[in-house]
Amino acid sequence: AELYLISPITEPERFLNREYFLTAQQRDIERQILGKMKAASGGRFYFTGLSGTGKSLLLYDLAMKLSYRQSVCMIHCGENGDRWKTLHKRLRRINYLSDRELTGDDPDAGDSPLCLTSYSAIFVDEAHLLTSEGLDILLKAAGQRPVIISGDTEDMIAPEELENSATQSLLQIPGLQIFRLTNRIR
Repeated sequence: AELYLISPITEPERFLNREYFLTAQQRDIERQILGKMKAASGGRFYFTGLSGTGKSLLLYDLAMKLSYRQSVCMIHCGENGDRWKTLHKRLRRINYLSDRELTGDDPDAGDSPLCLTSYSAIFVDEAHLLTSEGLDILLKAAGQRPVIISGDTEDMIAPEELENSATQSLLQIPGLQIFRLTNRIR
């Protein structure tokens, strides 16, 4: 059971060494997403759940599987700092952006417009921290590429977070496939 209890963010070495398992629910969601992506060559997918249900683990596992044969992009929302730099260095076919780079609020990103055309899939972690503006920019830049989004709507505390959040806009995306993780694993 302890092998379920990892986070790719806080325990990147264990994740990279595949010292974890997905729950039956996570494996089922992963199979559905991969099958729908293959059948439709695109799609919009959103999975949510409380803290500890394995959203980030599932998202990274999907990204790692897809990155074996194609280049993918992982967009981190909120402050993750150094915690995911180990993953950046080791997962070479996964490129990383912060949500600030989406909206042009990152002073280190330069002035060039967001370009996601070289990626076969786009992943978004902690999407409940994404602004509506950031979501709009992301979806336009992604075009018909698959977008797989993970978020925790229950994690929002302040009312202004809810007002500025992309969560309500997310639920309005045409054809969005929604999955809810219910079993806490941590």
